Amino acid sequence: MKKRISAYSTFQRSSILTKPQAGCWLGFVALLASLGLAQGQSDLRKEPIDLRNVPKVDAPDKVSMGEEFSRQGSLTVLVPRTDRHRRDFDYPWEILLNAFKSDFPDFNLDLQILDENDFGERLYSSPQDPHFPDVAFVDNDDERRPLFDDKALVMMWGQPRFDFTSAGSWVIFRQAKHFEAGKDFLLWLAHSPGWKPLPVSTASISPVDIAKVQAISKKAVLDIAYGSRHSLWSIMDPAAGHFDDFGGYGTHTLQGVQPLLTFGNSRLAFVLLAEVGQRETDAPGPRSFGMAHSVVILRNPGDGWKVLSFLPDDSLPHLEGLLGAFDHLGLEEGPPEAVQKVTLLAPADHAQLLNHLPPYLEWTQVDPNLAAYVLEAQFTPGGTEYWSPSWIKVISPVPNESSLRTRMLISNPPPLRWRVWAISKSGIISASDWRKIDFTD
Repeated sequence: MKKRISAYSTFQRSSILTKPQAGCWLGFVALLASLGLAQGQSDLRKEPIDLRNVPKVDAPDKVSMGEEFSRQGSLTVLVPRTDRHRRDFDYPWEILLNAFKSDFPDFNLDLQILDENDFGERLYSSPQDPHFPDVAFVDNDDERRPLFDDKALVMMWGQPRFDFTSAGSWVIFRQAKHFEAGKDFLLWLAHSPGWKPLPVSTASISPVDIAKVQAISKKAVLDIAYGSRHSLWSIMDPAAGHFDDFGGYGTHTLQGVQPLLTFGNSRLAFVLLAEVGQRETDAPGPRSFGMAHSVVILRNPGDGWKVLSFLPDDSLPHLEGLLGAFDHLGLEEGPPEAVQKVTLLAPADHAQLLNHLPPYLEWTQVDPNLAAYVLEAQFTPGGTEYWSPSWIKVISPVPNESSLRTRMLISNPPPLRWRVWAISKSGIISASDWRKIDFTD
């Protein structure tokens, strides 16, 4: 009997967000202080760091921001009481409010929770109205679109760390009385000032390699932000799943890129990054603003570090859950043994599947002593070959089973391609060939 493993994914905003098992502040300075905790790994080592072979990256590590929440003030935030997609579900806004009060007890977050009719009326109120909001959460595109088309809104770039708001849009009103505090609020939604990196046990990567993989990862983020495809391909692993869909990244201006956490061994490394930036528009001020988080997975087969996978713009808790799964692999500095490729069993290549039936994916197990398998999928609009960045899931081997089977839950599935990596405990990776799936009504 084949072992079934549950998998969950959501297709949203041209990217895939994982749901793993497993969080603007007093100015951006406070964030940088918390981010500094994540880079203490190299600081704890006394060996000198050789930077001669690290790619030069022309972008700031730090951003100067106003300390909008460091003094007493007020911010009016408009939110609907009920989820308009699921009318029987009331948003648990007390979670967000309590988190903010814990971080900034002296700042007045005026969170106004309104019923549907009142919310719509306030959303379209005049800036001269004394109750005109600074920020709003809109989960109905019919309400948001007219204001966005009129260039009255700045949307949040990046994903909020509060899962219950991931299906809507956080926006700042351009004519808000407290516009700068609204920008800080968008940053806070993505990243708490009290955030600390998760503790990791996979820490045999050297200080020299830490510096190298952080610099390469930062370069990858910048290449994607500015649409530098040729430059990006030059630092990608030959086995990487190349992608063409840069989404909204190509029009963003990044104000800073900061590595938050780096771990791995001499062959496989993982870097979590935060990027603060904005998307420009012809209206005064940005079209979108905020903080995005991404993960870069790098491989060193012996001739230098290259980007194996880039996982962009997911929420910080989701990416931490994924990184925790990789840390639990228990990578060691063992011999560079070869790893057999898995054989994909089902569905067949170019299978035509009904879009309301989530597909089961099945492949052979090749070695019971492997550290893990990784399911990788990329998506594309129908009729094109422009693939998205990858969605991945870590799956543990199952003793005494010849194959593994997992179900991929996808909302409104586009055509996809998938493959499976096999990862040894010493960090050696082999990847299967790709298979494509098309979905029909």
